Amino acid sequence: MDIAIDEGVKIFTTSGYKGSFIEDKVHEANGYWFHKCVLIKHAISAEKEGADAVTLVGLEGTGFKHPLTNSTLINITIAKKMLKIPIIAAGGIGDSRGLLSTLFMGADAVCLGTALPISEECPVPLNIKEKWLDIDIFSEDFYKRIYHYNVKNFMYPSTAIAHQRTIIPLKDLIENLMNGAEDILKSWGYHSDTIDTTSI
Repeated sequence: MDIAIDEGVKIFTTSGYKGSFIEDKVHEANGYWFHKCVLIKHAISAEKEGADAVTLVGLEGTGFKHPLTNSTLINITIAKKMLKIPIIAAGGIGDSRGLLSTLFMGADAVCLGTALPISEECPVPLNIKEKWLDIDIFSEDFYKRIYHYNVKNFMYPSTAIAHQRTIIPLKDLIENLMNGAEDILKSWGYHSDTIDTTSI
């Protein structure tokens, strides 16, 4: 932490454990502490302990699974009613509609996971990227890997992989998400340059 602060890092993320031990040092350095979790009760605890924002990961995400994990839909809509700090949505978000839907659910931002390793810049080996792009998210094997409780940290994509078909530069990925979201909003009759999701 001392090295990161000395190098000018301003955002620190904790996950998988109680992260409040970094709170004082981060805030003394005028930084921000984000806590990443899967349960709303843990998000509430992080808020009470001084977290500046929380990332809530829904069941659609990958990695460790808590037996009480809820979907991204439930996590974000309920958390919006219970938290005062910004909420970052994660879990299965991989296209413009996923981005927009989480914002309309009440999230202030999204956290992309699976979408990033498929980018050209990511050092994940090409054979793994190609294997992931061929995954059938409706297969029984995928279902068990993603939706069943597990305590193993496995390298596997989330349901967001279904939205990706090719390996593209990260810049293109982000632009596709943003331009697609803008096109959808315009198709709904929304024509302003900005949209304030904090009022939703």
